Amino acid sequence: FYRSTKNWSEYAALAEQSLADGELSDIVGQINQISWTLYEECNDAELLSKATGWMKLVIEEAPECAYIDTYAALLFKTGALDEAEKYALEAIDVGKSTESKTESTEKLLEETGAAKQME
Repeated sequence: FYRSTKNWSEYAALAEQSLADGELSDIVGQINQISWTLYEECNDAELLSKATGWMKLVIEEAPECAYIDTYAALLFKTGALDEAEKYALEAIDVGKSTESKTESTEKLLEETGAAKQME
């Protein structure tokens, strides 16, 4: 409901409640999905910063390609370009080692490089 109505504060509160109530290892996929949705659809800097923090916890718990990619994308969107580049490279490495698709992360890496050149 919150996603469809674009009530991002309440949508983010779902992730915070899940983190407070559950074991991180049981909810990494849910946190990733919420964070990715915020990355794609929300421009609230505070909420994006929160999602970045959640994803840092997620990749420490489960360093999978998709999760690292989400973290890198959030870092990019919040302007942490050096960190975004670092984690995009890590996501690509992990992805290639597990034969996961890395095309979107490679595109993110290119966008990060271009944004860094414009600084």
